[in-house]
Amino acid sequence: MNTSELTKDGLAKAKARGVKMGATAYGETPEERETIALVVALYAEGLTLQKVCDQLTEFGRMGRKGRPFQVSTIHSILKQAQAPKRGRVCKEPKAPDEPKAPDEVEAPKAHTQPAWRVRLRQLQLQQHWNRMARDRQH
Repeated sequence: MNTSELTKDGLAKAKARGVKMGATAYGETPEERETIALVVALYAEGLTLQKVCDQLTEFGRMGRKGRPFQVSTIHSILKQAQAPKRGRVCKEPKAPDEPKAPDEVEAPKAHTQPAWRVRLRQLQLQQHWNRMARDRQH
Protein backbone atom coordinates (compact mmCIF):
# COMPACT_ATOMS: atom_id res chain seq x y z
CA MET A 1 0.00 0.00 0.00
CA ASN A 2 1.23 3.47 -0.82
CA THR A 3 0.96 6.53 1.41
CA SER A 4 -2.22 7.83 -0.23
CA GLU A 5 -4.08 4.55 0.31
CA LEU A 6 -2.87 4.29 3.92
CA THR A 7 -4.02 7.85 4.63
CA LYS A 8 -7.46 7.29 3.09
CA ASP A 9 -7.83 4.01 4.99
CA GLY A 10 -6.81 5.63 8.30
CA LEU A 11 -9.22 8.54 7.82
CA ALA A 12 -12.07 6.16 6.97
CA LYS A 13 -11.42 4.13 10.13
CA ALA A 14 -11.28 7.28 12.29
CA LYS A 15 -14.53 8.53 10.78
CA ALA A 16 -16.16 5.14 11.47
CA ARG A 17 -15.12 5.48 15.14
CA GLY A 18 -16.94 8.83 15.27
CA VAL A 19 -13.93 11.16 15.20
CA LYS A 20 -14.96 14.60 13.88
CA MET A 21 -13.11 15.55 10.71
CA GLY A 22 -12.20 19.11 9.74
CA ALA A 23 -12.96 22.39 11.44
CA THR A 24 -16.14 22.65 13.46
CA ALA A 25 -18.51 25.51 12.77
CA TYR A 26 -18.70 28.28 15.32
CA GLY A 27 -21.70 27.70 17.61
CA GLU A 28 -21.01 24.24 19.01
CA THR A 29 -21.16 25.31 22.66
CA PRO A 30 -23.91 27.24 24.49
CA GLU A 31 -21.48 30.14 25.03
CA GLU A 32 -20.74 30.30 21.31
CA ARG A 33 -24.46 30.28 20.51
CA GLU A 34 -24.95 33.21 22.94
CA THR A 35 -22.13 35.06 21.20
CA ILE A 36 -23.76 34.44 17.81
CA ALA A 37 -27.05 35.85 19.11
CA LEU A 38 -25.20 38.87 20.49
CA VAL A 39 -23.37 39.46 17.19
CA VAL A 40 -26.62 39.31 15.22
CA ALA A 41 -28.34 41.68 17.68
CA LEU A 42 -25.50 44.21 17.65
CA TYR A 43 -25.32 44.13 13.87
CA ALA A 44 -29.11 44.54 13.61
CA GLU A 45 -28.85 47.67 15.79
CA GLY A 46 -26.74 49.22 13.05
CA LEU A 47 -23.21 48.72 14.37
CA THR A 48 -20.44 48.19 11.83
CA LEU A 49 -18.50 44.94 11.85
CA GLN A 50 -15.55 46.66 13.55
CA LYS A 51 -17.82 48.14 16.22
CA VAL A 52 -19.32 44.69 16.83
CA CYS A 53 -15.77 43.37 17.39
CA ASP A 54 -15.06 46.22 19.78
CA GLN A 55 -18.28 45.62 21.73
CA LEU A 56 -17.58 41.90 22.07
CA THR A 57 -14.11 42.68 23.42
CA GLU A 58 -15.62 45.19 25.82
CA PHE A 59 -18.08 42.51 27.01
CA GLY A 60 -15.18 40.10 27.51
CA ARG A 61 -16.20 37.77 24.68
CA MET A 62 -13.20 36.26 22.94
CA GLY A 63 -12.76 33.84 20.07
CA ARG A 64 -11.95 30.15 20.48
CA LYS A 65 -8.24 30.87 20.83
CA GLY A 66 -8.79 33.50 23.52
CA ARG A 67 -8.12 36.46 21.23
CA PRO A 68 -10.47 39.32 20.31
CA PHE A 69 -12.74 38.74 17.34
CA GLN A 70 -11.66 39.96 13.91
CA VAL A 71 -13.94 41.63 11.37
CA SER A 72 -13.63 38.63 9.04
CA THR A 73 -14.77 36.29 11.83
CA ILE A 74 -17.82 38.46 12.56
CA HIS A 75 -18.63 38.49 8.85
CA SER A 76 -18.43 34.68 8.74
CA ILE A 77 -20.61 34.34 11.84
CA LEU A 78 -23.25 36.60 10.28
CA LYS A 79 -23.17 34.61 7.04
CA GLN A 80 -23.46 31.33 8.96
CA ALA A 81 -26.35 32.72 11.02
CA GLN A 82 -27.98 33.95 7.81
CA ALA A 83 -28.47 37.35 9.38
CA PRO A 84 -30.43 39.74 7.17
CA LYS A 85 -28.22 42.07 5.16
CA ARG A 86 -28.43 45.76 5.78
CA GLY A 87 -28.77 47.79 2.62
CA ARG A 88 -27.24 51.16 2.15
CA VAL A 89 -29.45 54.06 3.10
CA CYS A 90 -30.32 55.96 -0.06
CA LYS A 91 -31.30 59.59 -0.18
CA GLU A 92 -34.60 60.66 -1.64
CA PRO A 93 -34.22 61.57 -5.31
CA LYS A 94 -34.00 65.31 -5.86
CA ALA A 95 -36.85 66.96 -7.67
CA PRO A 96 -35.72 68.37 -11.01
CA ASP A 97 -34.91 72.07 -10.99
CA GLU A 98 -37.14 74.50 -12.81
CA PRO A 99 -35.71 75.38 -16.23
CA LYS A 100 -33.76 78.64 -16.14
CA ALA A 101 -34.02 81.52 -18.53
CA PRO A 102 -31.09 81.74 -21.00
CA ASP A 103 -29.62 84.81 -19.25
CA GLU A 104 -29.65 82.95 -15.89
CA VAL A 105 -27.72 79.89 -17.11
CA GLU A 106 -24.28 79.64 -15.55
CA ALA A 107 -21.23 79.16 -17.70
CA PRO A 108 -19.77 75.68 -17.42
CA LYS A 109 -16.95 75.46 -14.91
CA ALA A 110 -13.47 74.92 -16.28
CA HIS A 111 -12.09 71.45 -15.69
CA THR A 112 -9.23 71.63 -13.27
CA GLN A 113 -6.68 68.91 -12.83
CA PRO A 114 -5.14 67.91 -9.53
CA ALA A 115 -1.85 69.68 -8.77
CA TRP A 116 0.14 66.45 -8.88
CA ARG A 117 -1.09 65.72 -12.41
CA VAL A 118 -0.15 69.22 -13.61
CA ARG A 119 3.32 68.86 -12.06
CA LEU A 120 3.75 65.43 -13.67
CA ARG A 121 2.88 66.88 -17.08
CA GLN A 122 5.37 69.71 -16.54
CA LEU A 123 8.12 67.21 -15.74
CA GLN A 124 7.26 65.13 -18.80
CA LEU A 125 7.44 68.18 -21.04
CA GLN A 126 10.72 69.27 -19.45
CA GLN A 127 12.24 65.83 -20.08
CA HIS A 128 10.99 65.95 -23.67
CA TRP A 129 12.60 69.36 -24.30
CA ASN A 130 15.84 68.21 -22.64
CA ARG A 131 15.99 65.18 -24.97
CA MET A 132 15.35 67.38 -28.00
CA ALA A 133 18.12 69.78 -26.93
CA ARG A 134 20.57 66.87 -26.50
CA ASP A 135 19.65 65.45 -29.90
CA ARG A 136 20.31 68.85 -31.56
CA GLN A 137 23.77 69.02 -30.00
CA HIS A 138 24.81 65.67 -31.50
